[in-house]
Amino acid sequence: MKKNLLFITSIIISLYSNAQAVIDTDTLLNIYNNHRFYNISDSSNNKLILFLHGGLNNPYFKQPYDQITLNNLIENNKDFITQASDNNFDLVIPITNDSLNWLDQPQESFKVIKDLI
Repeated sequence: MKKNLLFITSIIISLYSNAQAVIDTDTLLNIYNNHRFYNISDSSNNKLILFLHGGLNNPYFKQPYDQITLNNLIENNKDFITQASDNNFDLVIPITNDSLNWLDQPQESFKVIKDLI
């Protein structure tokens, strides 16, 4: 009985770990008007989530653009991306630093994001 339970548990764990989304961030990085965005989209989607993450004053965002990872922006929550995709949402996640900061420069940032969309 214990062997069967252990076997079934290991199968479930294996299936769950294989179901985690593998995200190739190189293909998701877009540049628009000198600003970088992660863009996760599917041509059949007709809804959009614009993910304006917090913590813009965090020293992490003082790094060069290519050091700011998608995984960090979504706080290691790959299920967020999976659920958005499963529900037909595209995702746009801006990479911010001093040049795109919606807390300190909301009008300019809104214009950039609106033009991107």
